[in-house]
Amino acid sequence: MMRPLLVAVVGCSAPSPPAEISCAQKGDNVLLYNCSAVAEAGDRVTLSLPTGEEREVDDVRAEAGKLLFSLWRLHEKTSYIVRVDRARGPSLSATVTTDSLPEGLSNQAGATGDLLATHLLLPQLCGGTHIVLLDESGRVVWYVPVDATSFGLHYSEDDTVLAILEDTGVREWTWSQERLLDLEYGVNLDFPVHHDLARVDGETLILVAEPHEAPGGEKYVMDGVLIVDSDGLPVDHWRLADRFDPAETDGGTTALWTERFPDHADWAHLNSIQVADGEWLMSSRTQSAVFAVRGDRKAIDYGDILWSMSPDPLAALGSDLTLSGSEPADFVQQHHPNVNDEGDMLLFDNRSFQNSRVSKWDVDLDASSATLVESWSMDAYCPIQGSAFPVPGGGAVATCVETREVRQFEPGNPAPTWVLSPDCDVQLGFGTRAIPLTFPP
Repeated sequence: MMRPLLVAVVGCSAPSPPAEISCAQKGDNVLLYNCSAVAEAGDRVTLSLPTGEEREVDDVRAEAGKLLFSLWRLHEKTSYIVRVDRARGPSLSATVTTDSLPEGLSNQAGATGDLLATHLLLPQLCGGTHIVLLDESGRVVWYVPVDATSFGLHYSEDDTVLAILEDTGVREWTWSQERLLDLEYGVNLDFPVHHDLARVDGETLILVAEPHEAPGGEKYVMDGVLIVDSDGLPVDHWRLADRFDPAETDGGTTALWTERFPDHADWAHLNSIQVADGEWLMSSRTQSAVFAVRGDRKAIDYGDILWSMSPDPLAALGSDLTLSGSEPADFVQQHHPNVNDEGDMLLFDNRSFQNSRVSKWDVDLDASSATLVESWSMDAYCPIQGSAFPVPGGGAVATCVETREVRQFEPGNPAPTWVLSPDCDVQLGFGTRAIPLTFPP
């Protein structure tokens, strides 16, 4: 464990409090340090990196004549110099040297190519129960231990990390590992959660499931969106069962909820929710459909399904759009629809016993059409989850659980331009998504 480091600077002027800076490792996390310095609000805090670059430390707060801040995005077994430039008084500095990562976290992956982001946030690559932040070379620079395999991750608008842990609960952390939202099924959460969640305007939208019995006695699992406030208290619950009678339509598998809800067919198997412009963009694996819901609770049509997109217009959710394109203009058991900055929709198309792919669609609601613009093969069948996050220039970073690879694709190039390959024999945590993030140097 790193001992606190103290550096005293003696000045020649009138008596003043001792000028010092102190940094100590937070608990047993070797890549996180909490620091304090005798300084004032507005004084600049920087971290000198081994490369010679300088990183400004943000999230600095003043308290009782000191500045308090955390150091993170650090490499193991590396020395850093933290510096505080004070408006009144000499500058302060101290050296922090990180220890070795815990067994199982170090040397998990190697990367080739140039990533169009600076970092990736994802569940631990080689088994185990950590969420990790990797740099573009695949090295761990931040991690947080969790008490279950992470099932879904979300980087929030509040600069926090949200995670669904299996079907048991929801956790939220700051980068300094302050625990925020903490929900547990059977304690302060009435429904099992799964796959995905989102944060918008301070509220958290969580995909949940509950048993449903049709009038004829047929048993189903029907999904919904539970909305909670910043304290985790329920605000609203949108239910698919309020809009569809599963007994009157096709669909349903028992694969996901065999233990939790025996003999219940999983009618929709919602696996993604993305929020933009007052709409929820969602995906149903069982129905092979993507659809949008009015998410603005102040709107008169709140909760209405605005449009749906499916290669099968006769499916339960139907299709308001005509699909076209030079390649097979369809998708099967897809995950993670989301819209990039250019307005195109990215989709992880799992397919069925074929190579999975990332597809990019031009969705034109006015023309009731969806045109396949481009697709990139994962060169493997990835039946479980998967993701396709946008990167600058119209490309995508995609994750395949089966191959344990993360690939970056760029327009006009069928081959990946960056690949992260885990160096282990243990498969990825179930439901992995690698989220590309960009931080200052």
